[in-house]
Amino acid sequence: MDIDVTQVAKIDARRSEGLKNIIGKSGSIQVFAGANDCRFFVNNTTNPASIANPASKGGDLEITISSWFLKGYSVGYVMGMLCHEVGAHYMADEGIGDKAYGNEATTLKNKMKIADPLTKWTYVPVEASQSDHIFACCYGSPRYDYYRNLMGEFATLISMYLTVPVNGKLLYTDEDLTDLLDCWLMDVASILATKDRRPLGVVFPYSKYVAEAYAAHLAQLKTDAAAVSSDADVQNAIAGLKDKTASEIMSAYGSMAKKLFA
Repeated sequence: MDIDVTQVAKIDARRSEGLKNIIGKSGSIQVFAGANDCRFFVNNTTNPASIANPASKGGDLEITISSWFLKGYSVGYVMGMLCHEVGAHYMADEGIGDKAYGNEATTLKNKMKIADPLTKWTYVPVEASQSDHIFACCYGSPRYDYYRNLMGEFATLISMYLTVPVNGKLLYTDEDLTDLLDCWLMDVASILATKDRRPLGVVFPYSKYVAEAYAAHLAQLKTDAAAVSSDADVQNAIAGLKDKTASEIMSAYGSMAKKLFA
């Protein structure tokens, strides 16, 4: 697989090398992409990142990341965004298997409800801006498991390379590992709390709902830590994460807005 991070490198070399290393070492991505290539693009849109349908690109992975996100967030958060783009969408379509994918299609066709058992909240996925997001954020669903497992794989790879140089340079820090975990939790919590209308998370009471979902999924992540990763550093990083208050959620949203409009 050829991994092209040229556009990312123009903004930040460490981020580009960090992305390239994870893509190149991820067994899940290698299985999905096979001999196809992976290309990263950079734009200036408000959307932090997006992925093109590989079927429309001859099987290649084409991921676009906004420049403000690359400049404003750590390598860990950039890895978290990458994990969402590949793990909640097209990779998961294939990875969850035909039966699970068919069950999702039936749920959408019949406008059925599903529930997140950790928050007890219910959803009609077809009503979300992206139904994949709802499936990927409800605990126990095949897409949730796939997304979280990929996050665990990325976390394990970051941990493995905390003290191992790549081309003579260390690409990741302890903070990057924590940031990857936090990015995943914030993604799940903000989607659940707002029914995939995430900008609402900046205002009360949605910020309170995001905090509640964050706490519920963090508690389960701690319970399932050994299943998420066998790496001791990853497990310790999970154990060290704390709940967020509604004020901290609003602050995180405010920080994102400052980076977007800087």
